[in-house]
Amino acid sequence: MPQKTPQDNKKQPCDTSPAAVTRAARGVASTIPGARVGIQGGQTVINFRGSYNQTIGQLQRAGYYSGILAFNPIDHSGGYEFRTYGSPGFHLKVIYPDVEETQVGGRMGVRVSNQPAVATDLHIDCNNPVGSGISGTINHGIDFAREHTPWWLPYLIPGGVLH
Repeated sequence: MPQKTPQDNKKQPCDTSPAAVTRAARGVASTIPGARVGIQGGQTVINFRGSYNQTIGQLQRAGYYSGILAFNPIDHSGGYEFRTYGSPGFHLKVIYPDVEETQVGGRMGVRVSNQPAVATDLHIDCNNPVGSGISGTINHGIDFAREHTPWWLPYLIPGGVLH
C-alpha cells in the first residue's frame, strides 16, 4: 500500500536525483501487475500492461492519491495525475489515450485507443501537498510559486528587492 505511516511523515532527506525517481517509479510499478519502468525520450517512464482506463482504476485501487492536490495542468498537462502520500512524495502523470475521429453509421464519432498506458513526468516533490498536513500543502504552494515567478517580478512589488 503506498500510504505512509505517521513515522514516515517525519522530515526526511529529499533526494530528487534521477536514481531516486527511478527507485520511486519501481515502487509504483511493483504495485501494478505487469507494470515496468523504462526510458522514453531520455526520461524514466512507467509502462503499464493495461489500457488507460484499466491503469487509472488499478492506481486508484492501489491507494495512490488522484484528487485536486495531484492536479497541475501547468507542468503536467495531457494526463491524469497521481501522488504518493507524505513528504518527500512521488508525482506521476498517466498520459491520456489517443482519440481518433471515425464515422459510425453515417455519424461522426470517436474511438479511444486501447493501447497500454504510460506514466511520464515522474518526479519527487520535497514538499508534497498530500499526506504531509497543512504545512506540506503550504510549502508545496511556496515551491510552486517560487518555480513559476518570473525573475523580474520581485523588482516590481512594493517593498520588494528594489525598495
